[in-house]
Amino acid sequence: MRYALPSVRLVSLADKLHNARSLLTDWQQHGDVIWSDFRAGKEKTLWFYQSLVQIYNQTGSDWMTQEIERVVSQLCQENPA
Repeated sequence: MRYALPSVRLVSLADKLHNARSLLTDWQQHGDVIWSDFRAGKEKTLWFYQSLVQIYNQTGSDWMTQEIERVVSQLCQENPA
């Protein structure tokens, strides 16, 4: 993503934002059982999203970048390692 075209970054960001929002909603509705749906488990899944947030922040800031940062931050705060 660091070297992707802006249009590619935008599509990726929109997709990951949707996924992060869905993940947060699922966790709020169903609790920790949702982590069993992820082959990587809770810790690695959260690490993946945190890494993406860092990359998106390095490559530009817009409302979607701020929103994914907020959603991922909430996920991590409510799901400590």
